[in-house]
Amino acid sequence: MSISGAANQAVQLHPSTNIAVVIPVRNPSADLIPWLKRLLGMGIPQVIIIDDGSIEGIDTLSQIQEFNQCQLLRNEETRGSGRSIKKAFSYLMSQADERDGVITISGYALYAPEDVYKMAWEITNHPNTILLGRRHFDELQLTTKRRVGHFFANLAFKLLFTGHLHDTQSPLKAYPISMLPWLIGIKGEYFDYDINVLIAAKKQLKPIAELDINASSELIKNVESRPIRVAWTMFLGFSRYLYSSLSSTGVDLLIFYIMQYHIMANFTPSSLRILISVVTARVSSSLINFTMNRTLVFSHHGSLGRSAARFYVTWFIQMMCSYGIVYLASLIAPSVLVLLKLVGDFFLAIANYEVQLHWVFKKTPPKPTVSLENNR
Repeated sequence: MSISGAANQAVQLHPSTNIAVVIPVRNPSADLIPWLKRLLGMGIPQVIIIDDGSIEGIDTLSQIQEFNQCQLLRNEETRGSGRSIKKAFSYLMSQADERDGVITISGYALYAPEDVYKMAWEITNHPNTILLGRRHFDELQLTTKRRVGHFFANLAFKLLFTGHLHDTQSPLKAYPISMLPWLIGIKGEYFDYDINVLIAAKKQLKPIAELDINASSELIKNVESRPIRVAWTMFLGFSRYLYSSLSSTGVDLLIFYIMQYHIMANFTPSSLRILISVVTARVSSSLINFTMNRTLVFSHHGSLGRSAARFYVTWFIQMMCSYGIVYLASLIAPSVLVLLKLVGDFFLAIANYEVQLHWVFKKTPPKPTVSLENNR
């Protein structure tokens, strides 16, 4: 009996779902075959396997093609999981059969087919929400390095994008089919694609929910931990704010230098000269900073008056802090005054990002269409 026949005769104990499952693989082991049989036996109608540059002679890839419900796509050389997933999305969009949603799995062995089916059922019934499979690391015996890495990855996402997620590195995700064009347009070729999807979703206020799944510590140990790379990818995600801050800081420093050392060089007392220089520089650069942050960084479309009022409250506080830093620096090390001002403004800019994200340009995201608490 062929594998497809065995799979088709599997006892189906769950209602069918109209979901496609996407799995990038590279040199897959023989364990994939019984895993697929269990998953297909649950009523999953389609599984797309993307061979991301496996070596020749992998028997598992030949066996996959014997499943009627499986399609095998190939990359001639390794392109990365992100590129492979987007290739599968494009394939889905070109097919006549329209699905309700799609599940992506990188590292299929981490999850029982029951968890994949649970994700499929939830995305079918809640088509406007991105679902993440949430692993419970507190219940697993992980190394300190991995535990700390996951903690800081989640913390960085929360601080930079006001997104409170418990498992930002989860390889198990589900999307409604309507999001495929948007997902294909997101940058990323490798692991960074998954992080970029979450960043883009938070910026565009797409609802995200987490669904509890089971994952053993033994299986998680086999997954490469990339906390530093993940944090760097997140940092790049708010590079527009950095660009806006550097632009306004450049204008600020230039005007401050001209005022302090040329226009008002002989003005006394020095404290008043510094105050006038700082205020003039801040006023001139604030309009650039507000405009760029509102349109380019936070894409805020709310009340202009309210956001401007809040912006200038934080601007005034930041200006006074900058003045205090410069005044103290003029007493302690006047020869490196501009350098110390630059350092001080850098840390003020980081604090100001959090204030602008959570208050000045705060958005009210739609609530997820599904409550997944205590759903293990």
